[in-house]
Amino acid sequence: MFLFILNEKSFSKDSYEIEAKEVRYNSKEDLVIAEGEASAINQFGKKIEANKIFYYKKRGVIKTSGRSSYIDKFNTLKANNFTYNINSKKLNASGNVVFSDEKNNKFFFDNFEFNEVSQIGSGTNIKVKAEDGSYLQSKKGYFDKNKNIVKLYNGEFTTCLNIKSRKNEFCPSWSI
Repeated sequence: MFLFILNEKSFSKDSYEIEAKEVRYNSKEDLVIAEGEASAINQFGKKIEANKIFYYKKRGVIKTSGRSSYIDKFNTLKANNFTYNINSKKLNASGNVVFSDEKNNKFFFDNFEFNEVSQIGSGTNIKVKAEDGSYLQSKKGYFDKNKNIVKLYNGEFTTCLNIKSRKNEFCPSWSI
């Protein structure tokens, strides 16, 4: 394991400790590349993990590649890849995105955007397994965690615990 500590207060309020099997620094691009079980942890306990992490120090941007996860005090996001802007607190994820919150709601997306400050997320091809057992799906939509709102466009909703019956039939649903 190799440890690389980043504390660039002139670029961002957050500082990250980066660990990986291999860490390289490209001074020309001011880029840290962490590869092999890479993780970046900030002073507030936010954790980013991936096969590979690219940290663009001047821009305040972290990009991940392969089996990526983002974990803070309230949310967990897993995806193939994502980009996190440290300054704007915005995250853009793609590929097999799963977003879980502290209430155990799970949101599945193809593509997803999340703003940490406003706690608003939006995405495409959404499937939601709510903590109450209900199931929702839609081509696109968004949620606002602060207002406890989920808005789906041309969505479907069911209260069944299982999407399909034992006969492989879909549970009755409502279009919203």
